[in-house]
Amino acid sequence: MLTVGENIPTEFLEFIRAQIGLSGEALLTYAARQQTRHQHMKALREIYGYQSFTGQAASDIKVWLDHRAEHATSNETLARDMVEE
Repeated sequence: MLTVGENIPTEFLEFIRAQIGLSGEALLTYAARQQTRHQHMKALREIYGYQSFTGQAASDIKVWLDHRAEHATSNETLARDMVEE
């Protein structure tokens, strides 16, 4: 999900635009409303069963990531290692 002030990368914008048939300009204002982001995140959680990553598990993985990120050779490797962890 986009955060306030975050821009959609052009390549991604073009891909989505082509998929849903909207102009790029129509998608630029997607994250303008705070409520829109929350409503869409809620819908994604309901549809796919996603949950917020919080609590002790989130704290633990952040510490683990901080340490591992210093020695990671690529983002892909770091992401795979995190999923394994």
